[in-house]
Amino acid sequence: MKVSRRKYGRRWEEKREGREPSLERERHLRVGSASPQRVLVILLAAMGDAVNVLPMLRRLRALCPTARIEMLTGPRALPILEGLPELDEILTVDMYAAPLSAIGTLGRLMRQVAAREYDVVIDTEQYSALTGWVTLRSGARRRIGFSTPGKQVDDAYTDVVPYEVRRHESHCYLDLLTPLFGVQLDHDRLVPVPVTEQEKRRAETLLQEKGVGEGLLVALHPLSGQTATSRRWSEASFVELGRLLVERYGAQVLLVGSPEERSMLEKMRERLGAGSFVTAGETTLRGLAALLARVDAFVGNDSGPMHLAAAMGARTVGLFGPNTPLKWGPLGAHNRAVSANLPCSPCISVAHGAFKPCANPRCMTEIRVEHVLDALELAGIVPKGDRVR
Repeated sequence: MKVSRRKYGRRWEEKREGREPSLERERHLRVGSASPQRVLVILLAAMGDAVNVLPMLRRLRALCPTARIEMLTGPRALPILEGLPELDEILTVDMYAAPLSAIGTLGRLMRQVAAREYDVVIDTEQYSALTGWVTLRSGARRRIGFSTPGKQVDDAYTDVVPYEVRRHESHCYLDLLTPLFGVQLDHDRLVPVPVTEQEKRRAETLLQEKGVGEGLLVALHPLSGQTATSRRWSEASFVELGRLLVERYGAQVLLVGSPEERSMLEKMRERLGAGSFVTAGETTLRGLAALLARVDAFVGNDSGPMHLAAAMGARTVGLFGPNTPLKWGPLGAHNRAVSANLPCSPCISVAHGAFKPCANPRCMTEIRVEHVLDALELAGIVPKGDRVR
């Protein structure tokens, strides 16, 4: 069977000029296609990707108010997506936990997706060929996905969307709606993860139990996933930053992270002294979202919690080296990305499957504490004062 594929570029003239896409182009894109009634969105990645896809899901629901919208996701992204009003159902699969059983899991997944008879499948994955195969076997009339060098499954899609490596990831997800609805105007901030009143109360109770009082409250996330250790600013730098926030600005500092990171964060708290607290391992992921909604500011490495903090309204400063803040910076007018701006950075590219190891990550070690304080001042977090030299 011959598949007719369409390719869509992002930078149409209307968008470059900041205007709404023309009605003529909108009609051209909609010709011969009724409004979808059953849509599947695929995202098997982790927390940061799930947070950045939320604005696209909200826009999709607004454009398809009566459609049934379902999500296929994995266990790492599930806590972010649960309870979203935009979704009618969430399907979960762990494709990466047991590689030896991946073939059987993939086969079952393909049959399950095909049986649901979707009108449209939107594959958000940037480099996983597995999701391309699932999309192809869905039998959906419209199958939309990214074209990336590392993925190489363009033939799985009826509509191929260019993946731009210098465009923010959240806006790239929005580009996936172009084949159905024309070019969408970019959003300027992320969508908060919905948290319940119980989760909010639990966050307040946790802060009270820790002895956190009134005043400036700053969350620090000094770590990152084990597969991304090159993205970490030094522990000593975080300790120095925390001490200055406490001593100079009267802040209280929360050290946030996963349960596995708690022991290391406790050692950092001992070095920080009074005014610092560890909450790692004492909240669920949704509980962390509620906690980040409570803080005034967040400073952290390029990681999922950084995106979550930006989504929850904390004024966020992200630290970048191997990755580019153009694509992965904390989205929002009051948020900042700090980078040493070395010519060798960025050196990793998810779209190309490139994760270059580096024995001397100068892109992180050359970020100074004063750079981060400057970013906090620019974001309106701390008052201007003497710089650290």
